[in-house]
Amino acid sequence: MKRRLLSSVIIFVFVAVSLFAQSNEHKQILVFRKSGITNIFYSDKLSKIELSKFDSDSVEHNEIVSQVFFRNDDTSVVIPIADIDSVAFGSRNTVRAKNNVRRLTDSEADAIEMFDDTKLQYKEGTASSLIVKAGEKVYYDKITDVLPYGLCASVKSVGTSDGVTVATIDYIEPEDMFDKYFLSGDDIPIKSRALVEDDDFDFKMANFDLPEIELDGIKATGNVKLTSGIKASDVVFDLQNHYYHAVITVFISPELKFSCETAEGTDKSFVTNPMPLRFRLPAAMGAIALTTEIGGFIDFKVEAGVSYEYKSEYKAVFEWERRNGQNTFTKPVFTQNPIGDMEQKTECYLDGELFLGALADIGIGVLFDRIGAGAQIKVGPSLQAEFNLGVLNELSATYSEELFGKASLSLSAKLAMETYTYRLTNWLFGRPDRTKLPFEVEIPVEIGTLDLFPEFHSRSTVGRERQSFIHSANRARAIDVATYSEKSVQTPVEIGFEMANSKTDETIKQLWDAQNSDILQPKSTETQSFNAEFLLRNELNNINPDEVVVRPVFKYRDKVIKAAPVSPITGMFVSPIIYHGNRNQKYVVSGQSVVNQINIDQTTFIEGNILPVVELNNKYGGKQTVKTIEFYEDDVPSSSGIPKTSLIGTWTGNVMGENIVLTFTDDTTGTCGSVPFTYKVNTPQKGGVSIKMEDGATITFYVLALDSSTMTIIPQASKKQYTLTR
Repeated sequence: MKRRLLSSVIIFVFVAVSLFAQSNEHKQILVFRKSGITNIFYSDKLSKIELSKFDSDSVEHNEIVSQVFFRNDDTSVVIPIADIDSVAFGSRNTVRAKNNVRRLTDSEADAIEMFDDTKLQYKEGTASSLIVKAGEKVYYDKITDVLPYGLCASVKSVGTSDGVTVATIDYIEPEDMFDKYFLSGDDIPIKSRALVEDDDFDFKMANFDLPEIELDGIKATGNVKLTSGIKASDVVFDLQNHYYHAVITVFISPELKFSCETAEGTDKSFVTNPMPLRFRLPAAMGAIALTTEIGGFIDFKVEAGVSYEYKSEYKAVFEWERRNGQNTFTKPVFTQNPIGDMEQKTECYLDGELFLGALADIGIGVLFDRIGAGAQIKVGPSLQAEFNLGVLNELSATYSEELFGKASLSLSAKLAMETYTYRLTNWLFGRPDRTKLPFEVEIPVEIGTLDLFPEFHSRSTVGRERQSFIHSANRARAIDVATYSEKSVQTPVEIGFEMANSKTDETIKQLWDAQNSDILQPKSTETQSFNAEFLLRNELNNINPDEVVVRPVFKYRDKVIKAAPVSPITGMFVSPIIYHGNRNQKYVVSGQSVVNQINIDQTTFIEGNILPVVELNNKYGGKQTVKTIEFYEDDVPSSSGIPKTSLIGTWTGNVMGENIVLTFTDDTTGTCGSVPFTYKVNTPQKGGVSIKMEDGATITFYVLALDSSTMTIIPQASKKQYTLTR
């Protein structure tokens, strides 16, 4: 019998809810549970409803145990069938007071000047018709500044002193005042704003300065312009079951201008929470009210010298629930949308974390309940680095690959949320005392890395005609040095070159363009190249090129920073050459068959064929070097006699047991079968072709031979050669 009854409930719930959800109308679906919880859904926001053998802990059973509601936003709610008491379609909002209980009119409530839980003080000159009578049971079910949680009371006495009328009252539990008080829905104030399309928010704006900090070697200041909005939705107010629920959406858009400077070695922590703007929204459904304080904050424990501007939009959505007096919060869904790039205004350093931005302090008040809950949400950019003044000083003395690599800032958007309870008081009288709840969370969203230093690709040679030790007035040996950078830096960088002793790293000479300084332009997507020439005459007459290194240098915070050194090539035993470099490896490769390899200092020379197609590489500002591949529309030999070969086209073959079809177009896109990809060639610059699929997967292979009809490759994941046919 029990099993048949449960089956009937399952069938009824599934059929009724499913049929109702097919409607496109925005109508409520209320699931009342035996545990006292009420789940609210909307017919136009449900994609499907299913019965399931899996419970809320994803444990599979032998029979159907759950009803699953799938929302359009890809979230779902699992409700145990055994916990479903009833399902209602459409609004069930009901307010039914007991006999001999009277609701105050809005005019009567507006006449009250002060409320302190034990008495009502009326405004001077209030008409007697607006004053409560002794012996009455009264309630007021709106949340106002004077009545922050409404009113449920019996009137003990009414008296007048000095023209002021005071009614003494006793608090009555709301369940003793009502036979039924249930509200649900999204009855919220609606205002529109362009920043949040199709969302309903009540917006407030503020523009204020962050407090100036000057303490223990730290100076910090800034300005915040912010727009903040908040709304409550999916509201459930069930007085008889002591159950309350709301989805809280917070929108904050700060525009930050901030600068700070610390003494070397400073390690302090400061937090400032100014509250320049405070506002209260009208109660959602007349039952759940939100009070919001917004302002700016600075949290840092760093050694820093930084100045920047930043603007972004942040949105946080979380659920709040109160059941039998216990408040719970869900982890927020946090999204951010940067508006433009972060503008770094100075050559900065940072060691630690700098977190600053906008703060929203949200109080959640429930009608007839003295105890409120709240959440403090901080959102803004978080900068992290291990790049202090000590690192700068070391890099100005000598190059270190490890320290050079620290010259970057990790930028993320971050949300920090703490929760609390508080006792509701007259809203005009200030912030009440709080009791912290155990729920708190931090959510970082990585944005990217801000590079502070260039990433140089350098080479140096001694020309053939200048390799003899002939000393004359009109001829001199010279060391040519060239470099380029493709990395986007944040501020302009003045570039020079240095010659140093290869054994001691002692500086021999630096070259700077005093008339027209070479400047690496910030936020550039173009390759920027620089070159110079060290003439080996006069004071440098006795310099042996084999005993020196050369490198780029640049100015940063009034210091000269040394980049990675390179050894000049004093013999052109490989020709033509291909160059590839990073911070710890350098390759010079010829266009001939692989016959030899030699190591000189930090440079590896490989005499051998990587790709049969070469052309001049202009990244070094016109200096002679080559790269390995170029695309051609045909296979007509060039004037130099080198056959023009092309990667462009469709290639087929069996690679590592799989039949593949690769199509390359001349705009660096292509397909693998029907799956789109983008690709790079010469990455790294030794014949590599790197393919990035749309799901993020990367395939790399190396080209050994390439002509008009075939291409021989070695996949990075294999040592075996494979041939593809055009």
